[in-house]
Amino acid sequence: MNSILTIQLLIFATVWTAIVYAINSLYARKLIQVQFKLAFLYIVTMAALGILGEIIYGTFYKYIFKSNQ
Repeated sequence: MNSILTIQLLIFATVWTAIVYAINSLYARKLIQVQFKLAFLYIVTMAALGILGEIIYGTFYKYIFKSNQ
């Protein structure tokens, strides 16, 4: 089951990366050179913000809804 989810996640990420690249290239009206170091920085930053967001959301949820019990 996990291998199927991993494959689906890779396909999802690949398709969306291609879509975003295509939209950006169409907007610029030329093929854009990908700067892999900068792209990796953006990906890692968004992943870290997602994790921090989940932690903050969980903390607020516990504080607001679990404090009444």
